[in-house]
Amino acid sequence: MLTENARLWLMRQLDLEAHKRGGIVLAHNVMPDHVHLLVSLPPTLCVATYIGQVKGGIAHEFNKEQPGPEPLAWQEGYGVVSIRKAEMHKVVAYIENQQAIHANRKASRLLERTEPDDS
Repeated sequence: MLTENARLWLMRQLDLEAHKRGGIVLAHNVMPDHVHLLVSLPPTLCVATYIGQVKGGIAHEFNKEQPGPEPLAWQEGYGVVSIRKAEMHKVVAYIENQQAIHANRKASRLLERTEPDDS
């Protein structure tokens, strides 16, 4: 179970690692079973490399600083959605209010999808 202290630590570390790797963090949030990160990346960064480095850096630091019965282990893979600048405020609001959105069962099909859309 993810404690509130661990969640807050993960938020700070996500911000730190995302910036360290060259991204500009626009919004981020940590849920018990997933993370959302809205980031602007320069065209010189490979998304797969960037995400791998952020996930790896966070897991390394978490397991070193927050030892627990089980190490932090990320799921395999990740999802990426490219958004228009005009839609950014909606995505920021969604990420920042994720706890309430999930509690009300109003999750976005686009932003919470874990499998490719075959339609």
